[in-house]
Amino acid sequence: MKKTLFILLTLVIAACAKQPNTKITNFLKANVTQKDSVLSLNRFNAFEWDTLYIVPPYTNADREEGEWTKASAELSDTGIRSRDDISVLLFFNKGELAGYTEVKNAIYFADLGRANDGTMITYKRKDCVFAYKQIGPGWFEFKKSDQINVLKK
Repeated sequence: MKKTLFILLTLVIAACAKQPNTKITNFLKANVTQKDSVLSLNRFNAFEWDTLYIVPPYTNADREEGEWTKASAELSDTGIRSRDDISVLLFFNKGELAGYTEVKNAIYFADLGRANDGTMITYKRKDCVFAYKQIGPGWFEFKKSDQINVLKK
């Protein structure tokens, strides 16, 4: 009986844990389609959010500081600290994790994650407009929309 109760409790806890949000992934797939364009991620409204963090490959949240490290368990689940094939988008609302998703590097966000000094960049929702260009079949590179000229080179 105790064993059955333990298994049931474990399943309930696992079901309550945040899972990668497929609505974010679907939004990206639907909106990243042209060779060169702009992604207005600020229009994503499947849930309430006010801040975005783009976590690049090999990030270890346990060794860093900031609001985004509240999602260290979810980041650990993605395996990002030892992977170079994904970035993770973390959406926060009023300081709490609202949703996240893994993004394969075919949609390359990694350069948008950190400032030149190595700190994680905080994107307010209104600023989540990113320019992109196709760099190969099915591969896209992203920059902040104010860096559109960098993509034209």
